[in-house]
Amino acid sequence: IILNDIHQNYLNTQTSLSLVQEYQSNFIPNHKTITSRTQEEENFMLIGTFELIEIKQNEYESYIGYIKALKNFWLSYADLLHAAGDPLSFASSLNNEIFNINDQINQSDTINNKHSHH
Repeated sequence: IILNDIHQNYLNTQTSLSLVQEYQSNFIPNHKTITSRTQEEENFMLIGTFELIEIKQNEYESYIGYIKALKNFWLSYADLLHAAGDPLSFASSLNNEIFNINDQINQSDTINNKHSHH
């Protein structure tokens, strides 16, 4: 039963980590690009402000999804550590840089500020 718990918690942790990485490599960058392009269209008065606001809300929802994915990762990670009883072996394999939400948000603000001043 213990090995089964460890295996299941490991799979849950890997699945959660994959989702976090998917948010970092695809969802958030795609929403940033869409928002910046929409901002350009709004600057040239090709679309209205309400369309831009809707796109920006979608970008924020991707950040919320990212934070939820991080939460699920850390919960499953804690379950794995509890089941395995050896926090060091798994922890050493993680790259903590992928969990920095501030970098994601700051990059978005930088991109949006560059496009809004043109």
